[in-house]
Amino acid sequence: MAFPLTGDDAARITHPTPLPTPYWVAISKLSAELLCIPLSSNELPEDPKWLEVFAGNSLETDSVKFSKPLASAYSGHQFGVWAGPLGDGRAILLGDIADQEVQLKGAGKTPYSRMGDGRAVLRSSIREFLGSEAMHALGIPTSRALGVVGSKLPVRREILETAAVCTRLAPSFIRVGHFEHFASLLNSGRLKELSDYLIFAHYPQCFNAEEPYLALFKAICKRNAELVAQWQAVGFCHGVLNTDNISALGLTIDYGPFGFLDQFQIDHICNHSDHAGRYAYHRQPQIMHWNMACLASAMMPLLALNHSSEDAQALLTNALEVFPTTYAAAWQKAFRNKLGLYTPAPGDIELIEGLLQLMHDSRVDYTNLFRGARENQKR
Repeated sequence: MAFPLTGDDAARITHPTPLPTPYWVAISKLSAELLCIPLSSNELPEDPKWLEVFAGNSLETDSVKFSKPLASAYSGHQFGVWAGPLGDGRAILLGDIADQEVQLKGAGKTPYSRMGDGRAVLRSSIREFLGSEAMHALGIPTSRALGVVGSKLPVRREILETAAVCTRLAPSFIRVGHFEHFASLLNSGRLKELSDYLIFAHYPQCFNAEEPYLALFKAICKRNAELVAQWQAVGFCHGVLNTDNISALGLTIDYGPFGFLDQFQIDHICNHSDHAGRYAYHRQPQIMHWNMACLASAMMPLLALNHSSEDAQALLTNALEVFPTTYAAAWQKAFRNKLGLYTPAPGDIELIEGLLQLMHDSRVDYTNLFRGARENQKR
C-alpha cells in the first residue's frame, strides 16, 4: 500500500515531467525480479514501455497502470535546526507493485520543490543506484534502486550536467519528518492515521500492545539503532542525517553525499556542506538518537490521548532508552563478528575500542584490515 494520506496537508497528485530522448543507463536484475518485471537476454525489460515509465513520460505498461502519482509533504530538522515544511522536492511516488512503493527521483518539479528544478543528474543517480544496491548486498536495510534512465537534457548544478531519473523501491518511504509535519500542524488526527497505517502495514506486533503508539515508537527506535550499528560496522557514512531523511522502517534512504571509509578516520566527514562535522562518522549514533528524540516529541499528542502531558512525556522519555541499549548490543555483536570473537568475554569492548583508536592513529585501510583478519582466521 502506497503512502496512505492525501490532501494539501499530506500529499498532492503530481505528474512527472517528461524526459526527452531517454535511454537506459542501468537496471538491477534483482530489483526487477522483486517486482516481477521480466527481463530480456540483454537484461533490460522485455516490455519497452518500462523505459518511458521510468523516464516519467508515461504511467502505464502492458501489465501495470499507475493512476495517481503523488508527492508527499513532510517537515523536519536540518543540521539540528527546525526547517519547517519540506516534502518530496524531486521524488514522485508512482504507486506500488508487489508490496514495494515505486518512486521516481529526478522526475521534475513537485508542489514541494520550492526553488529547485526537481531534476537529478546522471552522476548522483548512478551513485544512488550503486550505493543502495551495494548496501542491500551487504545485508543492511535500505531502499532499493530498480534502474537509472538518462537523457541529454541539460541540468545546471555547479557545472552543466545531464539529467537522469533513478527509480527507487521501498516497502514505505514514510519518515520521521512525516510525524514532525503533522505534529507541527497540531493535527493529531493525521498523526493517528499515519501511526495506525504503520502499525497495520509494517508493525503488526504493536497492534495488541497495551500502548500501541508507545510500542510503535520503541519499534522504530530499535530498528534505527540496529541500522546505525550496521553502518558503523561497514564504515558507511550517510552524510545528511536530518530528521526528514530518517526512515520510519529503519531503512537507509536518501543517498546524497554518502561515502564509505577508506583510510580509517573516526571523525571522517563525507559531506562538504557539513562544516561543523555534525554528521561525521563517529557522531552518527548520537545523531540518530537525537532524531529519535525528535520523533518522541512529534508522537507526544498520540500518547496524550490517554495520558496527561506529563505522563506522556515520561513514557516516551523512558522508551527512548531502548535506543542506546539496542545500539550498544548491536554494535558490540557486529564488531565481535568482524574480529571472530564469537563468544563474548570480558575485555572485548576495550579491545575493540583500542583497535579502532590504533586504526585512527595509523589511518589504516578500514575494509582491508578486517578482511585480512578474517583471512588469517581461515589459515
